[in-house]
Amino acid sequence: MKITLANKTNRKKIRQFYKCQRYSVRFMGLDNCYYIEKNNLIIASVIISKINKTNNQHFLHALAVDVNYQGQGIATLLLQHVQKNHQPLVCFAAQELSYLYLQSNMKEIQSNYLEAQLNDILFSRFIQYKRNKKFLKAFISTQHDVIHPVTT
Repeated sequence: MKITLANKTNRKKIRQFYKCQRYSVRFMGLDNCYYIEKNNLIIASVIISKINKTNNQHFLHALAVDVNYQGQGIATLLLQHVQKNHQPLVCFAAQELSYLYLQSNMKEIQSNYLEAQLNDILFSRFIQYKRNKKFLKAFISTQHDVIHPVTT
């Protein structure tokens, strides 16, 4: 499957894809959006945001695969692609999606190491999101294997 880096002319089509998935999405700043099409329709997409020019971590969000294509390894394919191109990579996910990120060589950050592992912007955002999603988890992928202890 071909992974395409979106440009500004694709954004309307990408927003429509997310709307059809009942997924609320917004572009956050310095974004890269990758998508996969089949029969000229987007079937999967992910957004990687740098948030601002000085942010040293890339934020993975809005990973979505059309329900008709789930279970075929498409999310894993997108994750592998963005890990090669955006490091260090951070994402927040519901507990039930932990297996997807762990299988994609991301490490879960233990709660007592969140502030040390996340830059200030992402740490604040995680705390804010966690207020509404009690079981939210943070994951990180780095070029280096050395990070604080994690749960697997």
